[in-house]
Amino acid sequence: MHFETQMMDTEVPKVLHEFVRIAGPRIWEKRLAWLEAQVRQRTGMLRYWIQRCGLELGLLTLARQYADTGGIVVGELSVEEQRFLSCAAMVVRCHERLSRPARMRLEGMLRDAARQDTGLGPVAYEMKIAAHLMSNGYEVEFRDLEGRKGCDFLVTKEDASAEIECKFMSGDIGRKIHRKRLYQLGDRVSQTMLDYVSKLSTGIFVRLVIPDRLHGSEEHQTMLADLLSRAILGGRELEDGQGNRVTVQEFDIGVVAGELESTAGFDRDAFRETLLRHFGVLNKCWLTYFRPKQSAIVMVVESKRNDKVLDRMQRQLLKASKSQFSGDLPAMLCCHLVDVTEKQLLSLGNHGGQGTGLDQMTENLIERRPHLFSVSYSAPGSVHRDLKGNGGESEVSYREKGPARTIFNGNHPLFGDRRLSIFSSGPP
Repeated sequence: MHFETQMMDTEVPKVLHEFVRIAGPRIWEKRLAWLEAQVRQRTGMLRYWIQRCGLELGLLTLARQYADTGGIVVGELSVEEQRFLSCAAMVVRCHERLSRPARMRLEGMLRDAARQDTGLGPVAYEMKIAAHLMSNGYEVEFRDLEGRKGCDFLVTKEDASAEIECKFMSGDIGRKIHRKRLYQLGDRVSQTMLDYVSKLSTGIFVRLVIPDRLHGSEEHQTMLADLLSRAILGGRELEDGQGNRVTVQEFDIGVVAGELESTAGFDRDAFRETLLRHFGVLNKCWLTYFRPKQSAIVMVVESKRNDKVLDRMQRQLLKASKSQFSGDLPAMLCCHLVDVTEKQLLSLGNHGGQGTGLDQMTENLIERRPHLFSVSYSAPGSVHRDLKGNGGESEVSYREKGPARTIFNGNHPLFGDRRLSIFSSGPP
């Protein structure tokens, strides 16, 4: 299968309608009503749902705009709306061309997406890879959707073929503290935090250290929330009989005033560096409650046990590279890392001649699976709206592009073959 991924501005309403029709309007009405209710609560979980369900939020605002006005202002689309259209256009075009059994499988994937926290993310990632392949001149066979055993895609160009498998990996893989549970805990103490921060004229750094994993059970979360509240209001260190410890430390609000100036301009990377510099903490598991330039509470949650991110990643990739590929053709693994920023992914290069943990893990993976031709890692990117033509019939391409880090198997017999340079220049 191969087709042009561009679409006309005037096609946007049709793409929106056809996408909803594929899985059925009722399932999306239910999903979007539920998601809108979550967003309206304006709790700490809001950020989680924006991260996990940004595509559906794009669908929600597009559908609402179309229902209210009978049209869509294409030139004023948000990033989420553009990202959704990038996915929806590929889904619709593929659905039109797949066999009937494959169409039914794709419909099932969309229905599953409407019931899971990851939402449309995994579907969108496969569509993003398919669009990249087609835009680079490859014929794409959707092997998984067509019910054939093995990889997601079989691609061909100039008599050279390769197998491609897509893996959509949560940013929580191998971590003791999952983001959803962290935000749930944050919601439990948010009123205490907001009431307290409104009376402060300084900063409070709160560090919660737990013995092992942060659980989502009512009992566990309630117990930790009570411990946090008592420590913060008492302004002192507290420890319970189960190994949970909270420390409280004041800091000068001027230290982080720039990073906390506004939620819209909040630079999370810069703030993470601030935490490391002033408190010796480099941790993604943190929450903030603040009045701009006046007061702030920074809460960090850590586990005494180490995360096993690379170990868990390697296990999944070893399993996929053994079971999903035939071993007869060059095999390419494409891994999307959720919650990893562009800056973080691009920083995974070698430093001082020493490979990073990700590099070393991938090299070990390739040694154990010599049929692998390459392994590519990508992070959420930006959406590009490319215009061709003039006037109202401008041709538009909505495609998400972002950074990728690709590690090749230098010992593969076809290493360096230009026909297989799928991910060597430009991101997947």
